[in-house]
Formats: sequence, C-alpha cells, structure tokens
Amino acid sequence: MGVLSFLFGSCQLLAEFMFNILHFLGIYLRPQPDRNALLTGKTVIVTGCTRGIGKALLEDLVRREAHVIMACRDIDLATSIAKQFHEKYIASKISVRRLDLASFASIKQFAKQVTQEEPMIHILVNNAGAMSSPERKETEDGNEWTIGVNYFGPVLLTLLLLPKIKEKILFVGSSSHGFVERIPFDDINSKKWVDGYMQSFITYAKSKASLLCLCYPLARKLYTNFGIKVYSVDPGVSDTDVTRDLPKLRSSNSNSLASRMATRTNGQSADSIMHIILSQSPYDQSVLHFRDGKPLETGSCTRDTRQQQDLWKMTRNVLDIDVMDKM
Repeated sequence: MGVLSFLFGSCQLLAEFMFNILHFLGIYLRPQPDRNALLTGKTVIVTGCTRGIGKALLEDLVRREAHVIMACRDIDLATSIAKQFHEKYIASKISVRRLDLASFASIKQFAKQVTQEEPMIHILVNNAGAMSSPERKETEDGNEWTIGVNYFGPVLLTLLLLPKIKEKILFVGSSSHGFVERIPFDDINSKKWVDGYMQSFITYAKSKASLLCLCYPLARKLYTNFGIKVYSVDPGVSDTDVTRDLPKLRSSNSNSLASRMATRTNGQSADSIMHIILSQSPYDQSVLHFRDGKPLETGSCTRDTRQQQDLWKMTRNVLDIDVMDKM
C-alpha cells in the first residue's frame, strides 16, 4: 500500500507540474493585444463589469484612458469598484449607471439617460450574461430569464443606443452556440421547460446562437448605412459568474485537471475582447465571430439567412421596436 500511495502521489505532483507549465505557456504564447495602445477620448459602455471578464476588461479600458460607462445592476458594488480604480488610475474617467437587462423599463431608462448625457458612444460592449437556475423563471416582461438577459436585453439596449454609437458594437458570445441546430422560434421562451442543469445549458446555448444569428443582418445594415462595425467575441472558457445560479454544476467541474487546463483567467478572456476593440483590420461583414483576434467558424443555423430574417421578425415583435426596418 505504501508503494502504491507513493506512486499515486507522484503522479498527482507530475500532473500538477505539467498543468502549471501548460498554463504558463498558454498565458505567454496566446496572442496579446497591444499593451501600449491608448483609447484616450473614446467613450465605451460595458455591461456587467463588476465581476469576472467584465471587471478585467473595465480595468484595462481605464488603464488605456478610455471614458468608461459602467452599466451594472448592482449600483453600490459598481460605485465601489469605480472608486478603487479612480484611486489606482488618478486620471481615470468612469461613470456608473444602473442597468438591469432583465427589465425593458430599466434598459429604456438607461438608454434615455446616456443618450441625453453623452454626445457620442464610440464602442458598446455587450458583456453581461448569465445562465439560469435549473428551475424556469421569467423576467419582469414575461420572457424566459436566460433568453431575456442574454438576448432580448442586449439587443434592445443596442437598438436604443444606435443614434449615439459611432464605431463598434461587440457582443460577447460563446462556443456553446454550436450545439444549436435550429433556433426554436415556436418556443423561444422555453415554455416546454424540463427542470435540470441540461435544460439550463441548452437555453444558454440558444440565447448565444440567437445573438450571433442576429449579428449578421445587424452588421450588414449598420456597416453599409453608418459605418458601424458589429462583432461577436468568444472569450473562451473562463471562471466567471455566468453560472452563479448553478453552484452544483460549478463545484463538480471546476476542480478537475482537464477543466483547469481549459479555463482562462478573466484577464486572458478580456484580452480577447480588447483585441477587437483595438483592431484596425479591414472589416468583413461575413466574418463576425472572433477569439484572440482570429476569426472562428460559426454554427450553420447562425448563417442561415432565413433564420436571420425570422429571428428579426420575432425579435421586433417582442421588443416592439422597428429601428432596423427604417435603416
């Protein structure tokens, strides 16, 4: 037993050592955004930036001298973080505004306030997102919670802010969209819910597939008519709060060696977004999904023009807004 225990312990130490080496190489071999590039004079809105990837991105934007508008549900926490960054970066310019993506009323109030206060918004980063608990719940507007927060909310926010946006719109996506073969327009709000973690994941994947699917017609219209570039950014697997309502799922997977090797730091994931914020590459409306500044293949359902058209019609009816029709 002593020999077996020694061998087992040695294998564990070797595996841990190899993990640290691979993780180290992953940090330094992955393409890095230009650390010296500044965003002085740029106004950037970031949703969901009090934790995880959003917070890491927020600090990088502040360090690069952008004026950042924090769009957050927890106004007290956001104010506290803004104060910390003000102290760390003396010349920083940070505004805190309340935004609850599960509420159309909150989104409309936020958009009204920002459009009145800001002469222009250079970049909008739709970062906030979440995965629902295993039990189905709804937003105050009657939509299933995950599709409401991850899809309807960001789309409504983007459309209401369009008159002020000048350069780029980023949606933080997910590779999970590839699991969706067809967007279920007949049950977009998951009325046929079966309680469980798998249902939560399927609904999350559906919300991300819907977001990416809408990016294509949105990009065609906005770039052609206004020169605004639309992107979807996959930050990779990161230890974020996206699964905060799924503690069992997080605890069962987060400590495995395979999981840890596949997981990025929040800073690494934020770098993937920063690549696109800083990018000066020629824009191609047919190539919208990126990770680390490199284009990724997208699921077939997101590139289906009929699905794109049907999705916009459904979205327009839910949001009761016809901005895109007027472009």
